[in-house]
Order: sequence, then C-alpha cells, then structure tokens
Amino acid sequence: MRFTIADVVSQFKREWTSYLAPESIKLLCWELGLKWRKRKLDPGTTFQLILLQALHGNPAISALPHLAGMRFSAAAFCKARLRLPLELFEKLTERITASLQHNDLCQGKWLAHRVFIGDGTGISMPETSSLVQAFGYPRARRDGTGFPVARLVFLMHFGTGMISKVLINPFRSNEGRECYRFHPELKPGDIFLGDRAFCSYAHICTLIALGAHALFRLHQKVIADFTPGRKHTPPSEAPSFLGQVKSKQLQILGKKDQIVEWYKSSKLSWMTREQHNALPDTLMLREVQYRVCPKGFRTSIITVVTTLLDDKKYPAKKIAELYFKRWTIETNINYLKTTMKLEILHSKSPDNIRKQVFALCIIYNLVRLVMIKAAHAQSVPPDRVSFSDALRWLLFADDDSTLPTLRIVPLRPGRSRPRIKKRHEKGFHYKFKTDREIKAEWKQQIEGLS
Repeated sequence: MRFTIADVVSQFKREWTSYLAPESIKLLCWELGLKWRKRKLDPGTTFQLILLQALHGNPAISALPHLAGMRFSAAAFCKARLRLPLELFEKLTERITASLQHNDLCQGKWLAHRVFIGDGTGISMPETSSLVQAFGYPRARRDGTGFPVARLVFLMHFGTGMISKVLINPFRSNEGRECYRFHPELKPGDIFLGDRAFCSYAHICTLIALGAHALFRLHQKVIADFTPGRKHTPPSEAPSFLGQVKSKQLQILGKKDQIVEWYKSSKLSWMTREQHNALPDTLMLREVQYRVCPKGFRTSIITVVTTLLDDKKYPAKKIAELYFKRWTIETNINYLKTTMKLEILHSKSPDNIRKQVFALCIIYNLVRLVMIKAAHAQSVPPDRVSFSDALRWLLFADDDSTLPTLRIVPLRPGRSRPRIKKRHEKGFHYKFKTDREIKAEWKQQIEGLS
C-alpha cells in the first residue's frame, strides 16, 4: 500500500494510533498465536485493507485493489480476511479503548464528571442461514420475507463522541440485559446516561456498587407521583387503587423534584437467584420531571431518575439539560449508519459482520480524533466541527498531509424537523410472502386471465 491510515494520523501524537500500524498488527497476531507465511496479503496488510474498506463506506471488494494501489483478487482478500481471528479485532478495540481512557476521555466533563451515553440501533445484512441463526429476523418477518438484523448497543463518551465499547447482539435482545458489559469502562464518579431500556433496579444497584452515577429516563412501567404527602404501596401489601405508586417519598426538593425510596423489584429473567438476593432491599434515588416546550418533540413531559441527590450541586435544570443532550448519541449513530454506510452490511458470515462493525468503529474514532484536533486548532467545541468534512480529509489525506481548517457547523440548539421522506419511492409493494407463495399467486392470476 502507498501509505497506512496510522501514518496519516501519526501527526496527532496519540498512543493508540500506533496500534493500527501493520507492524503492531503483526505483533498482536503473534501474541494471539497466529502464524502465516510470507505473502502479499499478510495480517498487517489485510487489516489495513479492511480499515480502508470501512473508511470508504464499505464498497465492493473488487474496488479495494484500485483504492489501495495493489493487485490482488477478491477471492484472495476474502481468504485473507477469514484467516484473521475475530479476537484480533476485539483485542485491538480493547487496547484502543484503554488508551483512550488516559488520553482523550478526560475532556468535555459535565460538572467535573465524565459522562457516557448508551443506546442501541439495528443493522441489516444478507439473508443467509448462518446470519439468520446468529441474529434473527425483526418482528412480523419470517424466512424469505425479510433480512436478518443485528442489534448494536454503543457506549459513547459525551465530551468527544468516541465509542468506548460496542455490543453486537441478536435483534430480539434487550439493551438493558447486557449493559453490565459496559461497566468495566466506567470509573468511580462517571455518569451513565441512557433511556428507558437501561432503567432498572438491578442496573442502578450495580452502578452504585461501582461508585458510578445513573441518569435514566424513568421506565414506562414505573409510576412517579410528586404530590406532597402522598401514600405509597409497601412491598408486602397490595395497592389500594390502580396506579398507586410503590416508591416512598422522603424529601421534596422542588415542585417536580423529589427524593424517593425504591423497593427491590422482582427477579429479572437474566439474573440468578443469588444475584437478586445480593441486591440491597431499598435505594434512595431522585426523580425529576420537566416539560419539553419546543415543537417537533414526541414527548411533552419527561421524568428522569438519578443517583445525583444533591440539589445544590446538581440543580434540576442542569439535570434536564444533560438528559436533553442524550440525543447527541442518536446523531452520532446516524453518522455511522448514514455517512459511513453501517446500516446495511454485505458480509455473509457472522464473524465477518462483527469484523466490519469493529473496523467501522475504529475508523469512526479516528474521524473523532481529527475533529478534536481541528477543534483545538480552531478554538471551537469538537461537536461544532463537521463530521463529514473530517471524514473527507481522512479519506483523501496522504501520510505527509497537514490538517487544514475544517468546516464549522452552525450552532442551532433545539432545532427539530418532522420525520418525513422527501424522495418518493417506487410504487412497488413490500415483500411479506415467500417466493413460493408469490409464484403460486402469480401463476393463479395468469391462469385466470387465460
């Protein structure tokens, strides 16, 4: 190859960019016990080609020789990619994340706390038996009428937008069930910010045990009542009326701001009896409710629950502003799915799908690194730098290119648009039947016309 991606970003002097160099990849392969003979597509070169494919938005494999300035066949690249173990991508992502903890994730703090946001999304892939078995179909789909979908769950750093960890799960999985796998990335004092899927008694307990804080949207099955002196249902009694709250009101901090005591809920399906018994019987939490006024939002009243109990240090207005910024992860996921073409992957095996996801996440973090460097040079916050412009520079830069002045996006807080499509699709029906059923109906129609 003419140059490697690690050479392009070497001017940023970040420790983790050296992990992407071909020699570092070979060294990691030796550590994993991988052996290879001398060939054109060795592990270092193959990994660089995978990153190059991810950088260009996952084009066809036949386009890679032209992009890299090399000569090899598509079959040779596929075999070389299969030889790379999935553990290589996982280990490399872990090392990059560990290095990020020391270098980049300490900036952009909120009231002296690091904030991490969790959220999930779905990606589509070809309909092969191995992918269907590994990830499954969405609801209301069956064999031959749709494509398998994987559920990706991201943990992103609020200050920089970088991905700290990604989980690749079957589509019909709960985001909150495996969120404990994010906990090794958190340190005491960090804040985990998430939506309703992460709001459970067990999850909040584990975060408190780590010394971290929680800020979640209140789950739809939990009722919040801010009436002063209200009654509650103790865990040993049945509710007096339908809709009676179960939490005990301890202190009123404001009109829609209170400290309550939650009682231990019933055992979840993914927990063992020993894990459930180890949970504390009660939790002291804070509930804050506020109204969303700008037009275009689907919800007008939002209730959040948090472990940040000090109303002097953490005013309700600040908590509402922080939860409002949870939407930044939706924008970042949109960059991955739309700008970087993650929404539809074309590999036909589960391991190759996972390799593509890890490669795209590495490239995404490199783009974020370019944005951080440009923001520092242009004296603006990192989220004001255009993601697309940073991706274009990384796409066409040489190993001796210097970072130019990148485009700054306008600051438009509270801007919203309705979710509509302007480009009209072709007037064909969606496929809800198998090929055999469609062929039989089509044959009957033809016989009826004859």
